[in-house]
Amino acid sequence: MASAKEFREYADDCLHWAKTVSSDRDRAIFLDMARNWREAARRAETRRASGPRDRAPQRWPVSKRVNSLRAPDDDQSLIDKIQL
Repeated sequence: MASAKEFREYADDCLHWAKTVSSDRDRAIFLDMARNWREAARRAETRRASGPRDRAPQRWPVSKRVNSLRAPDDDQSLIDKIQL
């Protein structure tokens, strides 16, 4: 995944190009792209600051028979209680 620094560099590139174009429409597009890259940098920094514990896998209870083709749809045993 790209870093916040790379995203800021992309934003700076867009600002540079916004200064070079003559069309107001093109300038607006480059400025919008720069804003989006800056937002991506901010989000990347927030993810980095939150640390790896936020990215740890989570455990979810799932029935062992959830993909069973042999049980009818109304079979209550498809919903097994699982202790975490």
